[in-house]
Amino acid sequence: MARTVSDVAFLDALITGERAPVVDLRRVRIAIPSDDFWPQEPVDPGVAAVVRDAFAKLRDAGCTLIEIDFGYTLTLEGRDDDAVVELRRALQLDPTYWRAREELAGALARRGRHDAALCELGAGFIIAGDIEKAGAIAAASGESGYRDSQRRLGEIESQRLRVRAGEGKYVAAFEQALALLDQGDREAAITQLERAGAVRDPRLTFVRYAPKYRAIANHPRVQALMRAMNLL
Repeated sequence: MARTVSDVAFLDALITGERAPVVDLRRVRIAIPSDDFWPQEPVDPGVAAVVRDAFAKLRDAGCTLIEIDFGYTLTLEGRDDDAVVELRRALQLDPTYWRAREELAGALARRGRHDAALCELGAGFIIAGDIEKAGAIAAASGESGYRDSQRRLGEIESQRLRVRAGEGKYVAAFEQALALLDQGDREAAITQLERAGAVRDPRLTFVRYAPKYRAIANHPRVQALMRAMNLL
C-alpha cells in the first residue's frame, strides 16, 4: 500500500484524520555513520546510491548531518582507546543512546578502567528507568566488582526471560545465550548459540567479530557453528 514515507504519512492522515506535523529541518541535527562504519563495499551499489541521495536531500533541506564513527567499528578492530573517544562523542549527541553506553563500558573495562565502566552502565540503567539493574551494580567497584556485576546482570536478565517464556512470549535462544555468557556459564551459552544457529539468527555475526565473545571464539563448538553459518 505504501512505498515511501510520504505514502505512509498520507495513509495515516486518511485513517486518523490528523496531518503529520511539519518539521523545520534547518533546526535538526542527525548523526550518520562514517565511511569506516559503512564502507562502499560490501554494501549493494543500489542501496548505497539511495542512501547517499537521501543524505543529499536532507542537506539541501537545511538539515545538519554529523558524520561520526560511533566507536563500534573501532572496538571490533581492538582500538578501544579510540573507541572511547568516539563513543563519548555519540553520547554527547544523545545521552540516551544505550548501545553507545554499553559499548563504552565494555571498552573501558578492557582498558582496565572498571570503575568508569560501572559508572557508565549505572548511568545507562538509570536513564532507561531500569532501577533493578542499576541497584544491582550500585555498590560494585574494581575489576572483581565489575565481573560480579556482570554475573548479577546476567541472572536478572535470565529471570526476566523466564518470566517472558512463562507468559507464553517468544524468547530467542540468542538472548538466552547472552544472559548465560554474562553469568559465566559458557557451555550453556554455546548450547543456546547452537540453537540460534538452527534458526539462522543473524545476530550470530556478532559472535564472529564482537569483543564480548572473544572468550568463547576459539571453542571447537563455536568454530563449528561459525563454519556452518559461513562466517569462517
